[in-house]
Amino acid sequence: MAAAPEKNLLDRLKLRLSGKSFLPGLGRYTCNEDTLNNGSSTYHSGCVRAFHDQRPSVSFPVVGRLKADHQWEYYPYSFCIGASGIAVQESILQLIGLNSIRQSLDLSLHAVGGRFYSASNLDGVPIDGNPETIATTLQQTDGAQWLLASGPWGTIEMIVECPRIRNAAVSLYYHDNQAGGTLDGSIDTGDKRSIGDMGLWVHTKKNNLSTDRLNIDFTCYLINEPNHNAAFGRRLFQWDQNDLMLTYQEQPHSAELVDPDEPMLDGWVLQPGAPNPFNPQRSTWQAVLQAPAAGPKTEARIYNLLGQCVAVLAPQAADQGSWLFRWPGLAASGALAPDGLYILRIQGPEQTFSQRFLLSR
Repeated sequence: MAAAPEKNLLDRLKLRLSGKSFLPGLGRYTCNEDTLNNGSSTYHSGCVRAFHDQRPSVSFPVVGRLKADHQWEYYPYSFCIGASGIAVQESILQLIGLNSIRQSLDLSLHAVGGRFYSASNLDGVPIDGNPETIATTLQQTDGAQWLLASGPWGTIEMIVECPRIRNAAVSLYYHDNQAGGTLDGSIDTGDKRSIGDMGLWVHTKKNNLSTDRLNIDFTCYLINEPNHNAAFGRRLFQWDQNDLMLTYQEQPHSAELVDPDEPMLDGWVLQPGAPNPFNPQRSTWQAVLQAPAAGPKTEARIYNLLGQCVAVLAPQAADQGSWLFRWPGLAASGALAPDGLYILRIQGPEQTFSQRFLLSR
């Protein structure tokens, strides 16, 4: 995080599958992220986001391999794991006696000094490597839950989907103990410490979980802002769960009279060009506007949908007496402008020209 770039705040993203089976040679067992990651994978890079297709499997005696394909999706300030609806036969769960699933994010010692919050723990508890008593009961077990860790080093928020399993209890998992250990009886991994280890725990006292689908979905946001509280966690959760709504009000506009004796800004064309500054190898795109009549008093401005001016362009002389505006997709600060819809407005002495266009990488 930019708030603490020299510190590695994460220890392990932990996943535990535990149970007790009467199959020969199995008995009581635990599968963790080390054994689950033994599978092939494919990485796909991109300008804004990247994908990681993971294809792990777990082998059991008699039963054979159980596949758990899932996809990682990385963004500059977040990542998510999509493992929704992994099909599994209930008869297999009965054979292997799976009765506990836990997914959690364990932090490192650098996170000491922060606080942990959730919908059931609005006042928060310190992250200090010393065991704390917290409320583990979820306010609702249907839908998503938010978990927040924040301190002088920045803010981490997890949004976890609750698995829907008929005969299971879903509770908050939180273990803060620098001596290590786990609350579900599984073997500890990573740095063998538990610092603000937060997540969800699905378990049953019966022989096995009763379901034909396993869900291990969550999103993690990494925020470069320190010392947030539960109010921020709840607000970010609402933003994540609800689609963005854009409201606007149309305003009438009357064009000014134009003196016909003066040259007008006509003939403007928005056209593709080459090379594409965003991805030269794959396609050809460039914001090029051309007109036979333009002069030094003509300028172009690019606005986003919030009405903010992103860039101001000056015309460049081209062949055959025409003029060009070129935009390489950069904001006035020099940073890459994000993908989206923009409005181009060319202002001349007597007339304006406006057109919307989509910037897509």
